[in-house]
Amino acid sequence: MCIFVYIKICAHMADDLFKKSDVYELKDKDFSDEHLTHQNFRGKKGFVVFYAPWCPNCQNKVEFWKLLGHNYNVGKFSDKPLRIGAVNTEDPLTRDISAKMKITAIPAFFHVQKNGLLTPYQGQGYSPEDLLLELMRQ
Repeated sequence: MCIFVYIKICAHMADDLFKKSDVYELKDKDFSDEHLTHQNFRGKKGFVVFYAPWCPNCQNKVEFWKLLGHNYNVGKFSDKPLRIGAVNTEDPLTRDISAKMKITAIPAFFHVQKNGLLTPYQGQGYSPEDLLLELMRQ
């Protein structure tokens, strides 16, 4: 009983991974096929992470993504043509895009091209340091 309650509380807390952050929370309505059409990404490059709230690897990187979201979406680098977004694969309003992008492992990282096309991240690694190096190349 205690374990179930603990898991339920943790799962509920994890639902809010990107709430109260500057990371754009994306839904199916923000995509057309494999193109991101969200107004804040138009004509800009970016990164999108597909995650699940219960995923330990996703939870471990959430502060990094929040920092990127703040700096690039509204903060000191917001003048740069780069945006940060996230897709909760457990949200019923994201099931279509998760299926179209063939998300089978999480977290999954995608580049957003200027035309909105999502392409799988092909960097050397998935650590925050690797992604920062990739951002600097953008």
